[in-house]
Amino acid sequence: MLCFLFAGLTLLWIAHKTGRMAAWLLAGLVVGASALVRFDAYISIAGFVIFLAIALAAQPQSQRKAYAVRVGAFLAAVAALSCVAFADTALLSAPYLAFHMGLLKQEI
Repeated sequence: MLCFLFAGLTLLWIAHKTGRMAAWLLAGLVVGASALVRFDAYISIAGFVIFLAIALAAQPQSQRKAYAVRVGAFLAAVAALSCVAFADTALLSAPYLAFHMGLLKQEI
């Protein structure tokens, strides 16, 4: 999971610096893939969302709309893989999820 999160951080930094839409989408896919590895990765994904909300608010008014489109692409990619991960866990690993749900609640 850490590999996906640090790769996502690196790609998000590259996306932020270059402004390329493909980099934003790739960063979102990598961060979303972390949820496929561990079901508690949603906690880390929340950190990305909070960071991007702050970064969006910090953008100059003239650049905010373009930045919001890029952030939206990132979040769409994260949401797509997060939904796949949730469906995978709920449908194929329900006993595992039920057993570990108490630990997840303690982390929150």
